[in-house]
Amino acid sequence: MTKKQIPLLIFLILLFVLCLVAGIYFFLKPKNSPTTAYRVDRYQDLVDWCDTSIEENNLNVSCNALLLEIRTVDANNSCAEVQIITKNKEFKSVSICGDGSAITYSNDVLDYKKLMPIDINLSYKRADTLSNFELQNISSSKIDEEYIPNIVNEDISKLINTSIERTLTETTVEDGTKYLGANQETYTITNSVDYCPTPKLLPNYISQRQQYTQFYEENILSEADYNNISEDRLFGEIFEKLFACDSANQLGYNTCDLSEISSIPSIPQSLVTLDTTEVVWNKKMDLMDRVHLKQISAIYNNMYANKKTETQYIVDLNTLISNINTKKELNEITFCSAYKLFDSLSTENNQFEGKKSFIKSTVIANMDKVTSRLCLDIFTESEIDLQGAYLKVYFSNMNNKSIFRIYNQCNNLSSIIN
Repeated sequence: MTKKQIPLLIFLILLFVLCLVAGIYFFLKPKNSPTTAYRVDRYQDLVDWCDTSIEENNLNVSCNALLLEIRTVDANNSCAEVQIITKNKEFKSVSICGDGSAITYSNDVLDYKKLMPIDINLSYKRADTLSNFELQNISSSKIDEEYIPNIVNEDISKLINTSIERTLTETTVEDGTKYLGANQETYTITNSVDYCPTPKLLPNYISQRQQYTQFYEENILSEADYNNISEDRLFGEIFEKLFACDSANQLGYNTCDLSEISSIPSIPQSLVTLDTTEVVWNKKMDLMDRVHLKQISAIYNNMYANKKTETQYIVDLNTLISNINTKKELNEITFCSAYKLFDSLSTENNQFEGKKSFIKSTVIANMDKVTSRLCLDIFTESEIDLQGAYLKVYFSNMNNKSIFRIYNQCNNLSSIIN
């Protein structure tokens, strides 16, 4: 071998070693888990989604989650259906199963209501020297008591740093009719902040009380702003006020009287059956979703308003139900708002009970997909965990940029504070 060949030989040997090491790495690296430092025999995804810590030969994985159901598989085995709140603040659905010796629940968890926030801890033991671990046991308990206050403070901090844009601009359409429109990228439904909890109700753990009070007082509507609650002057996709009677009542204004229905809409002797199968969760609302929502809001407001308003959005109830049934990809907000209307009407006519049951059962069957506060407001404290419902809406709407974002956020805060 010549002296010129020696460097080439060394280069080839180093290249071979490098390829060998890379090959071993990719062979041992867990599939579908490109970033994990540990390889486990069960629930590999949780290692990536949750917090991990290592102590000698033990790997501990700690997750925050919402409990949907504990399902009995057989006499010895059960499965917890949960939605993990990942480190990226997203929901990931998973079934965690095992026998009584492998998975344990605290008494609080065993007495759960749907959406209960829980801590899940998985303990693994090192199986070899290559960072492979085997599952030893799983335990679950009620979430740490500091978790909810921390999230509420985070929520309020985001809210008070949000710019509230309520500018409406006049636009003339082809037939010469003038309507008010808005930039949907920045516009906020005008009565959105009115749904926020009043500052006097804030619990002691709120850290930005003064800033919140200023934000609230600067952005709520006056009683005079509720003189006109009709939506007729706006484009179909833009809302000025949504369920104005509710927000006016929360502010103590005399716009409506929610204690009794003063104007009952005409109820057909035989109502159309509500049987839509087209509900889509976490979907952007299209024009017809918004038109139907305006119709529901208008009928509801007119039932309680002290000053009745003529509006094109008050339609026959059978027409409304038929339109909901035939609407393709019906948005969850529109669907669940119908429950609000039917719940009020059911005090006058029991034909609406079946429609309420249909909506409620549909929401329960899709609880893992729900993102709207209106959908979770259907349930009472005895039916779902209120803290969990708050977290469900909060994390589901982290990237919500729609005109409903503040309406949803304020209603959600009120659900946990009021």
